[in-house]
Formats: sequence, structure tokens, C-alpha cells
Amino acid sequence: MPKLRMSIRQQEIYDELVSSVGGARMMSLRQIAEFWGRDDRSARKWVRDKQIPTFDLNGVSRYAARDVAEAIYNSES
Repeated sequence: MPKLRMSIRQQEIYDELVSSVGGARMMSLRQIAEFWGRDDRSARKWVRDKQIPTFDLNGVSRYAARDVAEAIYNSES
């Protein structure tokens, strides 16, 4: 798979996220919470605070792993 245009650390976060959801590039709020080991409510607040774009797929909100990785990377800086 070609690498995306990200910093090395952001690419590492992205790879960890994608690996944690079995290779999918879109993830649910529950999957984000499980990745961090947090509850759904705190993950929902974090996603809202970081203004991560939401995609509606079959009535379920999904988040692009790239956007989540970027938000995590920016939180670390």
C-alpha cells in the first residue's frame, strides 16, 4: 500500500489505527474508544472537540482513519 503524505509519526499512528480495525480505513466511534481504551462517551467528546469529519455509511457514523490519526498527532504535539 502506498504511504500517505504524512509525517513519520502520523504515519505510524495511522498504521496502528488501520491495523487495530482489521485494515479498514473508516472506523466507528466504538473502535476509536477501543483503540484508546476509553469509554464511548469520552471518545465522542474528543471527536467533537477535534471537529473530526463524520461520514454517514448505512446509517452509522464513521470517521476516516487518516483524520483520526491527524487529530491524535496534533494532540501529541
